Amino acid sequence: SQNPTMNADEVPAAASSAFVDVLSVVLRHADWRARGAAPAVCCSWRQALKGEAHWQAMCLRLRDECLLFVPEGFRPSVDWRAHFHELWRRRNLWEPDGGSVPAEAFSVSVCARFRPTVKTAGGSDAAGAGDAMTMPFHQRVAVVRAKHGCSQAKAMKLVMMREAKSGASKSDPWSTDVAVAQRPSDASLAALEAQRQAAAAAHLAAVD
Repeated sequence: SQNPTMNADEVPAAASSAFVDVLSVVLRHADWRARGAAPAVCCSWRQALKGEAHWQAMCLRLRDECLLFVPEGFRPSVDWRAHFHELWRRRNLWEPDGGSVPAEAFSVSVCARFRPTVKTAGGSDAAGAGDAMTMPFHQRVAVVRAKHGCSQAKAMKLVMMREAKSGASKSDPWSTDVAVAQRPSDASLAALEAQRQAAAAAHLAAVD
């Protein structure tokens, strides 16, 4: 007599369960086409491959195979499946043409720049003289223009007149408008470090 053909969904429970236990190992050595088609093989596979553990494993495979960043202990903001789709868009990030990932444009806005008053930075103080900082001349002019709503020439004249009144050298635009920062005490630094450690511990507890 002929043996009836056994459907994939009719595999004995013991054999099916044993195979599902090693399914993650099998998919680890499969290509992405086979990994995507695996849930359609049978009900047992579909049931085993729909949980968060499966999508986390797929994210880690993308990390290792495509050199993407998924740190140890990471928890996605939504779920692992959504994070997998985000990583999948970036799977060709390190290819020569950069894949299809759109370039991410960004800009940095600077409010004010400060320089130390030591000679190596254009000032007149000796090295190691302290933590004195000064604002560059052109930024002091910009501040005066914004405050008084005047022209560039008028702002430069006001800044130089202020320097002359303070007895500063006109040839040294770094010698005025100095802000000196005092070093915090050891007790203050220790308190700040304790606050930082407490915040880090609270963050880790919230993530876990």
